[in-house]
Amino acid sequence: MSTEIVVPFGLDVNGLVLTTQDPAVQAMQHVRSVIATRPGERVMLPKYGVNEYTFGPDPTKVSTQINQEVTRQLATWEPTIQIDSIKPSETDSTGMAQVAVDFTTDPTQTANVQTATMMVGGTIIQDSP
Repeated sequence: MSTEIVVPFGLDVNGLVLTTQDPAVQAMQHVRSVIATRPGERVMLPKYGVNEYTFGPDPTKVSTQINQEVTRQLATWEPTIQIDSIKPSETDSTGMAQVAVDFTTDPTQTANVQTATMMVGGTIIQDSP
C-alpha cells in the first residue's frame, strides 16, 4: 500500500506531514492534479495538465475540446482511473470552464464513483467520495 502526502499540504497535531494510504483519496488527488495544472507549470513534465478554457460563441465545441483533453491527459498520466463522465460547464462570472469528472479506480464496483469538480487550470470547487 502506497503512502502519499495529503493535498492541500498540512501538518497533524504532532507537527508531522499529513499523509494518506486511502486509494480513493489518492485517486481524487491525481485527477485534481491533472485538471488543475496548466501545461508548462511543471518544468520536468511540460505536457502534464489541461489547458485553461474560456467559453466562447460555440460552447459545444469548447465542451468537446475539454472532454477530449481531460480524457487524453488522464489516460496518459493516470491509466488506472476509469472515467464515467466528464461534464464541463461555464462559470457565471468569468466564462472560464469548470469540469466535473465522475470516475472510479475499480470498474467492477459502481458504488466507488467519485466526482471531482474544479476550474480547468485552477481552483478546486468540490470533491465527493
